[in-house]
Amino acid sequence: MVGSPGHDITLRAWPPGAAPFTPAGPAPAGYAAGMRVALCQLPVSPDPAINLGRVREAMAAAARQRADLAVFPEATQARFGSDLRAVAEPLDGGFGAGLAEAARSAGVALVAGVFEPAPDGRVYNTTVGYDGAGERVAAYRKIHL
Repeated sequence: MVGSPGHDITLRAWPPGAAPFTPAGPAPAGYAAGMRVALCQLPVSPDPAINLGRVREAMAAAARQRADLAVFPEATQARFGSDLRAVAEPLDGGFGAGLAEAARSAGVALVAGVFEPAPDGRVYNTTVGYDGAGERVAAYRKIHL
């Protein structure tokens, strides 16, 4: 299980009972032969600090289970329905720095959803990716019309 008491995430093969992933042949040059992914579904609070703590716990558990990548919900920073303008911050703000540190500490790559201010006063719904060294390697911004 990945997560904390009452907030468990299970690493398992899909469909249930399926054999672990085995590539059909050698991996292409530069690619790993396989990847263990932790799907980290967790209860998201309106409070980013609480959510960051849950991310850290799940990342530590994912590392213990030898995950290469941990994937978190679209709205990891704060629950939809919260005041997203109030929690939105630049990607290098406190929440993003916390995600980077969680990835670095665990040595596990991380993908999570955050909110950042858009220039016109709206809020970007952004997906960020960090490698296992805690470096941000991707950001995909979207905004509702």
